[in-house]
Amino acid sequence: MASSPLPRSTTWILVALLVLIGGGAAWLFLFQRNEDSTGAALARDAAAAADAAARRDAAIEAGDARPAGGSGLVEAQRNAIDGASVAAFDLAEALWLEGKVLVPAGAPADDSLEVVLRVRKADAAPQARAERGGEARGNADALAAALDVPEERTEETLEPEWEPDPPQIVSRAAVGPEGGFRIAAPRERTDLELALDARFLYLEAPLAIAELPDPLVLEARLGACVRGRLVAARAADGSTLVAQHEADGALVTLARVEQSFERLSSRSYWSAPRRVRAAADGAFELRAVPAPGSFSCTAKPHAVAAAELAEFPLVPGELRELEIPLMRGATVRGIVRDDEGKPIPRAKVTGVRFGGNMMALAGSGGSARRVLGADDGTFTLTGLPPGRMRVIAERRRFLASLGKSVDLADGETVANVELVLERGGVITGRVVWPDQSPAVGARVEADLDPSQYTGMGAMTAWRGRSSRARAASDGTFELLGLGSGPFGLSARGSREQEGVRSSGAAHADKVAVGTRELVVVLQPTRALAGRVVDSRGEPYRAFTIEYEAVEANRPFWLGPASASKQSFKDVADGGFAIADLAAGRWKFRAEVAEQGRSEYAEVDLVEAAPAPLVLVVKAAASAAGLVVAPDGSPVAGARVRTMFGSGPWATMQMGAEERPETVSDAQGRFELRGLDVGRMKLAAASESWAPSETIEIELAEGQALTDLRLQLRVGGRILGTVHKKDGQPSAGRSVMANNTTAGDSKMTSSDAEGRFEIAHVRPGSWQVISMGAFDQMFDQVSKSAEDGKVDPAAWMNEMQMAMVEVEDGKDTHVALGAPPADPIRVHGRIVAGKEGVQALATFLAEGGSALSSIKLASANDQGEFEIVLEKPGQYTISVQQLTDGMGRQNTIEFSREIPKVAEHELVLELPLGSISGTVLGADNQPVEGVRVSLSTEGAIQAGFLTGGQYNEIVTNARGEYRLPWLRAGTYTIGAGGSFFGGLLGDRASHGRAVRTGIALADGQNLEGIDFRLGGAGEIHGRVLDARGEPVEAAAVFVRDEDGRLLERVSMTMSDSAGRYTITGIGEGEYTLSARQGQLASIEGAAARVRAGEKTEADVRMQPATMLLISLVDEDDKPTRAAVVVLDSAGRQVNGMLSFQDMVETMQKGFTSLEQRVGPLAPGSYKVTATAANGVSKTKPVTLNGQPERSLRIKLKE
Repeated sequence: MASSPLPRSTTWILVALLVLIGGGAAWLFLFQRNEDSTGAALARDAAAAADAAARRDAAIEAGDARPAGGSGLVEAQRNAIDGASVAAFDLAEALWLEGKVLVPAGAPADDSLEVVLRVRKADAAPQARAERGGEARGNADALAAALDVPEERTEETLEPEWEPDPPQIVSRAAVGPEGGFRIAAPRERTDLELALDARFLYLEAPLAIAELPDPLVLEARLGACVRGRLVAARAADGSTLVAQHEADGALVTLARVEQSFERLSSRSYWSAPRRVRAAADGAFELRAVPAPGSFSCTAKPHAVAAAELAEFPLVPGELRELEIPLMRGATVRGIVRDDEGKPIPRAKVTGVRFGGNMMALAGSGGSARRVLGADDGTFTLTGLPPGRMRVIAERRRFLASLGKSVDLADGETVANVELVLERGGVITGRVVWPDQSPAVGARVEADLDPSQYTGMGAMTAWRGRSSRARAASDGTFELLGLGSGPFGLSARGSREQEGVRSSGAAHADKVAVGTRELVVVLQPTRALAGRVVDSRGEPYRAFTIEYEAVEANRPFWLGPASASKQSFKDVADGGFAIADLAAGRWKFRAEVAEQGRSEYAEVDLVEAAPAPLVLVVKAAASAAGLVVAPDGSPVAGARVRTMFGSGPWATMQMGAEERPETVSDAQGRFELRGLDVGRMKLAAASESWAPSETIEIELAEGQALTDLRLQLRVGGRILGTVHKKDGQPSAGRSVMANNTTAGDSKMTSSDAEGRFEIAHVRPGSWQVISMGAFDQMFDQVSKSAEDGKVDPAAWMNEMQMAMVEVEDGKDTHVALGAPPADPIRVHGRIVAGKEGVQALATFLAEGGSALSSIKLASANDQGEFEIVLEKPGQYTISVQQLTDGMGRQNTIEFSREIPKVAEHELVLELPLGSISGTVLGADNQPVEGVRVSLSTEGAIQAGFLTGGQYNEIVTNARGEYRLPWLRAGTYTIGAGGSFFGGLLGDRASHGRAVRTGIALADGQNLEGIDFRLGGAGEIHGRVLDARGEPVEAAAVFVRDEDGRLLERVSMTMSDSAGRYTITGIGEGEYTLSARQGQLASIEGAAARVRAGEKTEADVRMQPATMLLISLVDEDDKPTRAAVVVLDSAGRQVNGMLSFQDMVETMQKGFTSLEQRVGPLAPGSYKVTATAANGVSKTKPVTLNGQPERSLRIKLKE
């Protein structure tokens, strides 16, 4: 069993960092896989290699085959080479398989190349994740067995070190010069598979003996081979520092060091790391490593330390020779205490080292050391490599901690290191059955409320995000080590009464930390029956049902609340039944091997016997073709995958679902099988080139599309330098490049001279960010987490950012952190009346990329702040109070001129107006956790990103809300609905309601703006152009029957098939519109929504116009003014923003002297501009679908 690559607390902080830096990138790490590569050759240590070579040297002729033992009967002496012995078979009774291995061009000669017949390993990955209230099981007996544990394990244990787990070899055959082989197989065995055992070659996937092609041809992939030796390091006088025997059995780990976030979501990526044990003389060999790629190699001897070979490339066919020096290592001694100073017995203590590239963390841990502390809390870590190490303690039922950094020299001992673990919060209660009898042994779980996984409170919330316990004999339970919460609490149990076993489950939302004596009543679980049929209604006899709970407010990157599979075979009528499901909303899908899968169907499991479900599985399609380089030559090893749209919204819509992918063969050919019917995009990526352009395909049921061509691009290079504040080179900085439009990110780190290079970059706009070295970031995060506070200004201002344009085949140069020519120290206060306000101020300079100029300042509890801006000019300043949860904030914008001076004092006076109210449900009871948002009505000041005012909060436990810092004006307030239109997984149970025309006087505290919300429905449909073709990446907006926008900012984007989904819509009549590029729809696509139902509505688009409004004063000088644009129906059409609009504004910059409105559909519009002095002018304008129309308005008294 492989040891965990990272301690729990380290994985936690890695995800937290990604949430703060890269948002949705976090989910890639949450679902990392640690499986064997489907194409990996047999993992073998050096002794095995020597033994195999000796056998091959016995003049085995090409085509000669033998059972694993080398004689007429299988022997059991193959130990580490072949694994456990298998049943003997006689060659006289064998089935002889003859075939050919297709060796890729350019493959090095390899006398070790063999075909092996081995026992297929069962899938050891767990089939089900923890569902709401426990593990999803197929029947009550299985559930009872799973629950038959007296109590949860509370002690820490050390995971066993990795040991070889080779497959069981039945027979093997050498491959002849022309690729021919002849191998013996026992008859009537269906659990066997063919694979390659070679230094460079491997199969993309082993071939099951029951499904061998005719003729039998094995298409080999060309990988690399890493071979090396561990040698004793020498002192300055030439003497060895350690004995050579220390190399014997050292664990050697080869791990990918990925530059691309996008590739981290690939199934093939998580085949890393590869591991092997070194021989007595320190020799090791890692065979058939999938290449090309960047890798690191670490060694972990039993007692001493070894150097880590950082990033190095591997290309197909390469034999990389390594020499890793063994050192004495350092020792760290210390003690683990709780927050009261008491020693914590038997805590798990880990020493781990991080580099500058966070991508290396995914497969790191090869050099980590881990021990269990003593009963008195003391610990001793030995064999630590020199350099900066992170020493981390963890103990079940305590909050996660990040420990401390220590700088170590070889042979040094560092003592008196004290690690402190906090006990965290507690929830206690009792689990009972409906008859009030105790639910003995029920499993109780507390999991952090999904709304708390993002936002400024996430850093603290993540530390104690879950806890598990078993109910005692009286039904009581105690959940320990909890963070700030709140939590979703689930319980599941099983019991037998009068010979009948039954199960029950319960769930409670938003349980606060510190809750005592909570009573949880288990309710009977539900069952669902149904049928699986083809498109003609004929039943399938064998299939798998996938099902998962649908949890409201769950970010997509966390994956489903529960996900399970259950297989059915020999079912005559296609029927199935799934039992032991907790009451609630679930979705189900059927998959038929070699056929296809159905669409998901959602079911509310409220009633004990819901209506049968029919799942229609259409025959899957396939797509095949060729991947070529820019010069047209075939490219082997390119990854080809499907996409359902471009950019980050496509990733969000797909969530954590795997996308079909494959790898091109030696001739550049690829075939994607098992594709769903419909429209999608294909793209290819390679380590040696920039990604291809996407091609769009549309597949019918059972269609086999061929002759596709994906051409990789040369790509550009981003070459840069990172500087310290004094202008000197900055080494070891993490450097990230983001292409927000394509949803692509790459990562590297600066070298000793501060230089970095990011190669094979797709053309387009890239944001390049430099961050501190990862160990420094961990120090900052650790302090933030333990203080319970996060200062985003400290994080953001530590970063150095620039926007660059990358062209295909060209180099782009960028300097990060160079000292500004005219820095300005801005200091001042944020005040409301006479009181200082603790808040965050974001400064964005007009002109140029906002992402390059962004600076943040944190005001203390007296409202005082200080910031250094890089240049003078006009700035938009957003003052924000960020609350827990993604996007939750109270924001007001200011426009200020910063003069060209060394120092400038700035006072930002917040208005004192506010609006408050209560949100009730359909039962007239207050509703907690419902979103409430505010936006301005009427004219919008140019240069304000949110129209000058934006609030997005949630109601408290009494259903109350309060929106502060409001200027005099007219506002729209909305309550209910799904945040981001449900794009991030939010499935609101209360439909959205909007109130407009809310007038507020200066300094007024307006109360009683209440809402009563009903249930929520959904709108689904497609966005089409004038020809009926789907439109991708169109932003969809919704107005109610009174013409009021439900959301000014639309996060709903259509996919490559034009499909969109909007959740959290209240009952009523609505109209829809859409915008994208130079297309827009005339408002009017109608939809009637009912609670709990889905409504279909398609939106038609046509050529549209971007309206550019410039303003001048009576002297024809550019001036600033507020603008409102109305259509012929009197509806305001400016201020409507899409995700892409916001991205482009941040990338390209903005100005307060011009407003861009649109794209607008053909028609008549009225534009009114109002200057600060009250001067106003209205102009009509008629648009006819031209790409762009400029409108100049002169404001004079």
